Amino acid sequence: MLAGFYACAQPRGPRSDYSRERARSQAEGSGRLLGCDDRRERTGGIGGRLRTIALSVSTPRRDVIDAAAHEREVRLTTIGRKTGRPTDVTIWVVTDGKHMYIRSGQGMVRQWPQNLVARGEGVLHLGDLEVKVTPRRVTDPAEARASSALYTKKYGQSVKASKPDEPLTVGEQTTFELIPAPR
Repeated sequence: MLAGFYACAQPRGPRSDYSRERARSQAEGSGRLLGCDDRRERTGGIGGRLRTIALSVSTPRRDVIDAAAHEREVRLTTIGRKTGRPTDVTIWVVTDGKHMYIRSGQGMVRQWPQNLVARGEGVLHLGDLEVKVTPRRVTDPAEARASSALYTKKYGQSVKASKPDEPLTVGEQTTFELIPAPR
């Protein structure tokens, strides 16, 4: 989830390297540095002084990832797109240590994935944790198949995965990455 955008305009002269390194250090220390432009040539204007770009990206909290790895079933609360009322569903969740995935084995005919897409948020209940999440629908076939492998590892052979030369299964087509909100 993109939480903010930071751009550091660097002063020209001897402090340029210091400012660039300070901005980079702060961004790296917070896990927010996604890219850095270290070109030394000047193109004029703000573009010539802009050297470091850092994006604040919400990365899953370790406690949430650990809970997702250990909990067999979790509750997801979505808000009805028509009724506006909260609804709970018990689902399976998997993680690769960095990302959390959920899926609907029956596809988009179920109400909860439709509500999740329509509202763009939900609450994941992992044991004692209650975490506000934003969904990202997985559209990359390789990532969807990789999530199937995670499901098979955690839940057994009941989760069917497609082969690379086959169309995605219904569950793979409705796979979501859940991105926890920052604390």
